[in-house]
Amino acid sequence: MGSVLIAKTHSLGSMVYEALVDSVEDTRVILKLSSKCCEGLALTNDSDATVDVQFHINRLPLCEMHDNIDRLGPEHVRILFPEFSSVGLEDKIYNLPWILDPKLNEDQKQIIRKIAAPSIDAPPLVVFGPFGTGKTFTLNQAVRRIAVNLNNRVLICTHSNSAADIHVELLDEYLKQQHGITACTPLRIYTPLRKLSTVSDQVKEYCLITDRGKATEAFRLPTRDDVLRHRVVVSTLGMSRALFDMELHRGFFSHILVDEAAQALETDALTPITLAGNNTKVVFTGDHMQMSPDVFSPEAKSGDSKLPCKRDSFMITWNVEKRHPWIRISSC
Repeated sequence: MGSVLIAKTHSLGSMVYEALVDSVEDTRVILKLSSKCCEGLALTNDSDATVDVQFHINRLPLCEMHDNIDRLGPEHVRILFPEFSSVGLEDKIYNLPWILDPKLNEDQKQIIRKIAAPSIDAPPLVVFGPFGTGKTFTLNQAVRRIAVNLNNRVLICTHSNSAADIHVELLDEYLKQQHGITACTPLRIYTPLRKLSTVSDQVKEYCLITDRGKATEAFRLPTRDDVLRHRVVVSTLGMSRALFDMELHRGFFSHILVDEAAQALETDALTPITLAGNNTKVVFTGDHMQMSPDVFSPEAKSGDSKLPCKRDSFMITWNVEKRHPWIRISSC
């Protein structure tokens, strides 16, 4: 929803006010009311009023979904409709013990090798498993291995800002407490509309901020030079659109990692995928048994739109038993 029209109930010819939607919760919608609206409806703190409302849909997210589809090219067919008989060309790599966390088990190390391995025209890789099996931790560890190669650039996208911040915090811990390689220094993209007070100081250190330390400080979007100076970029799926108009060639990112993929609609998950080239390794992680996106269309529900990556050729499956994770790489 974008905005709401409000008028007194059963009052013909009364003034109609427009209010912006601040947030939407399970059982209520929180609005931002102007002082003129509050005065006209005689609203004060803790007062109640019965009004007529008309919700106006925000078309922008739908337009962005359509734009994602329009941006797809021939190089994206192997991601959206992978050939089961084709596995692509993939180089074998070896884990470097001094790079990775010693708490990783052999299964997680195998996943990291699979994620970090360069590939050409390979289908996307899907890592899924129940809560607590270390999917996000393993994905973040893979960034360390990817960054060792000077030719690699990685884009990490998540469904929510909180999940994106987790990746930044893990990399910050690696850089400061473990004296990690500087190539892992992330660039965190935030919308300029976001309040700085809602973001931790630990994360803000890796954000672009104008007038830092002043009353007018605010997040700013990156320029092409900002992106070129970083080998690791972290963003939500929606904010990855900020990279569209930078004249970055498809394949600029050697790896595109989508965390929380099961919580996003397929058209939302396509946002960073439009930046992929034939050389880009695409990885989806998530748990389709946990929270899924809200789908209201009967046609979309019948088409399994809640699962953005259901058709992918390779899956890494983790056993439900958290103490005994195992992996299986097989065709689906």
